[in-house]
Amino acid sequence: MKIGDLDNEKDVHSLQDPIERFQYLFPFYRMNINVFHAKLNLVSGIVAHSKDTEIISLDSMKAVFCVTPAWTAGWRNVERLLRTPEFKAITIKEKNAIKNKVQHEELINNVSKLEIGILAILWCQGTPKDKAAFLYKLANWKDNDDIAWSDDEIKFIFVKLLEYSTDVPFRYKDVFILNDSLSSNLGSLEDEIPDYE
Repeated sequence: MKIGDLDNEKDVHSLQDPIERFQYLFPFYRMNINVFHAKLNLVSGIVAHSKDTEIISLDSMKAVFCVTPAWTAGWRNVERLLRTPEFKAITIKEKNAIKNKVQHEELINNVSKLEIGILAILWCQGTPKDKAAFLYKLANWKDNDDIAWSDDEIKFIFVKLLEYSTDVPFRYKDVFILNDSLSSNLGSLEDEIPDYE
């Protein structure tokens, strides 16, 4: 298994399908799901109470992931995507539980391992068997002895799989694709984050 970037870089400007172009603006496709899983395990976080996951800061994720050219070059897009409301469901739900550890204004810079992992299942490389094993691990992050998921976990994961594979690309493709520099669109993304009060 290759630890660095996979040798599968795409020329996003040559792709005609805007949804496909959107996916390739992020470095997930340059990483195997098993490598992603190993790296995500290295990122320390705050244990969530509402779901079997951890809340991590984008800075701590960056420190672990941005050690390869693909992730270093693509981090700006990753960071902007992970600051959107679609990746804040658990962070918002946990805001009272983590308020002593994360300042209110820093909630936008935190995300759950569960939500990032769901995106990785869709965009990282790997065999169906490896992705299924990672999917199970996402729903059982603490290595409980449970052999099944709760209905709540299944529903959340599958709803997010659908949202990240359809709604997110349709909603944000123009923001990310039409302006490669994204500098003029950063404000519009951050304005869509809900009030955390």
